[in-house]
Amino acid sequence: MAQPVRLWHAPADEEVPFAAAEATAALLPAARLTEQGAPGHIPSEETLGELFAELRAASL
Repeated sequence: MAQPVRLWHAPADEEVPFAAAEATAALLPAARLTEQGAPGHIPSEETLGELFAELRAASL
């Protein structure tokens, strides 16, 4: 059974191309890729807030 995988990545990340995140997501049958709004490699506080909100919702 495929396990859900959540990927977050910024299209403007200068360290890892967005295409690499898309290719990784394509390899995983239950993956979902979300574009991170913050442009850098490190997630923004907003992105982390979204991530933790989603984790809380999934645990209910």
